Amino acid sequence: TVHTMRFKKNLKEVMAEIPELILEKKVKICLFSPACASFDQYKNFEERGKHFKSLFENFSKSY
Repeated sequence: TVHTMRFKKNLKEVMAEIPELILEKKVKICLFSPACASFDQYKNFEERGKHFKSLFENFSKSY
């Protein structure tokens, strides 16, 4: 099995790539694992979590 790592600048970029992975490349599992803190983008982890949840809910409604 080959695993591919992809690096993105923010959550929006991550969520934008998921449809390609799932629909075109037939990936069954996408692991989201932040590699570092995001203090420059969010006030705290709760704000980041809420943003991720919002992006995921919008994504799941589309597919």
